[in-house]
Formats: sequence, C-alpha cells, structure tokens
Amino acid sequence: MTQSDFDRFRQLVAEDRALQDKLLEVSERIVFIRLVIELGRQQGLVLTAGDVESALNAGMRSWVERWI
Repeated sequence: MTQSDFDRFRQLVAEDRALQDKLLEVSERIVFIRLVIELGRQQGLVLTAGDVESALNAGMRSWVERWI
C-alpha cells in the first residue's frame, strides 16, 4: 500500500456512509483488516494487511496519548 492509496481509502470512507457502516459492523480485528483490503481493492487501491495493521496501531496510540 502506498500512503496515497491509504489516504484515498480514508477519504472514500469519510465521504461514504455505506462504507462506514460496513466497517462499523465488524468487531474482529483480522476480519476488519481483510474487509479494508477488499473494499480498497474494489476501488482499485492496493492495501496490505501490514499497512492496515500499522494504521490501526497508530490510531490507537494517538487515542491513548490523548488520555494520558
């Protein structure tokens, strides 16, 4: 995944309530990662599990740091 692919996917999700709803339905991390990869692929984007995992970890770190 290139950063631009991830940024484009993030923008697509921000603008599309249906994509948001699909992602919100998933509670298992590995299923979520697979869904992100598949939804990105459907949009012509190349997303890898490692890169999605890194983005999730970065988001979690950022959230935790706000509350420390």
